[in-house]
Amino acid sequence: VDIVWLKGPPTGALLQGSSAMADYLMSEQMVHDCEKFMIFYAILVFFGGLMGFIKAKSKASLIASSIIATVIVGLVYVALEMNQMFGVGSLMVLSLILMVMFKGKWDKSAQTSDLAAPLDGQAPSKKFMPFGLLTCMSLVAVIWLCLSLAAIVKGS
Repeated sequence: VDIVWLKGPPTGALLQGSSAMADYLMSEQMVHDCEKFMIFYAILVFFGGLMGFIKAKSKASLIASSIIATVIVGLVYVALEMNQMFGVGSLMVLSLILMVMFKGKWDKSAQTSDLAAPLDGQAPSKKFMPFGLLTCMSLVAVIWLCLSLAAIVKGS
């Protein structure tokens, strides 16, 4: 990005290409890029459940992650082929619900029982994988889907 100084200190800077970014943020291409990201997000959700199955032999994790990943892929299909606003809106709601769920599980990863509490008085640290990563990716998905929904509404 080239910076062109208009007058005065950096507060007067005009970024060339900022109109290109604004155009992208309200474009159909941004919506399609978001839909591609949601496929990647579905893969991450599935692998999170697979990791739970491998590490803890949790069939529930594997089944739940498979179902959620399939729903995400199905909603991406709906957004691409049937009703873009419904698909993207549903993906946004689902991602928000998943973000809250993953955040709760991430917070629980720091809790210890009274017997396992550290003697130095420090709080246990949270484990970032997999729930921290999925929480962050869910936040990215929610923000990107909100922008996509705005672009769809503006375009219709």
